[in-house]
Amino acid sequence: MPAPPTFVGRTLRELELRPRFGLTLIAIKRFTQDGGQITMVAPTADDRVQEGDVLSLLGPNDRLGGLESLLAKS
Repeated sequence: MPAPPTFVGRTLRELELRPRFGLTLIAIKRFTQDGGQITMVAPTADDRVQEGDVLSLLGPNDRLGGLESLLAKS
């Protein structure tokens, strides 16, 4: 999923995706200034989400749907 604006600038620790939503962030795809891209597999709790990041989340569909619903309200 594209990184929601409310996630940008926050660390994975601050987002608390696993305790709050039962989801695990397994990778972040980030586009570089030169038009390339990098994929950070198994990012650390101190990694910050940046604008334009694409987040790969792992978890049950109902949990993913719950997160999407919450984000749609904000």
